Amino acid sequence: MEQLSRVSCQLFHGNQEVAVGNSAEVLGNPLNALKWLVDKLAKQGVKLSAGERVSSGTFLLPVTVTSGELARQV
Repeated sequence: MEQLSRVSCQLFHGNQEVAVGNSAEVLGNPLNALKWLVDKLAKQGVKLSAGERVSSGTFLLPVTVTSGELARQV
């Protein structure tokens, strides 16, 4: 599971790299964000169900893209 904290990503706007990020920026490891959510929901008497999808957060801020422009992540 340690590998989840070593995912890197580049964001390009057109052909220009505008951001670089690493999954460790999500509370040190995206699993920490999931644990926080599970604990928070448990305090409210709520459980996640099998098959539910959870977003752990982002480690790249989005860019503004207008019609005809291209943004991509690698």
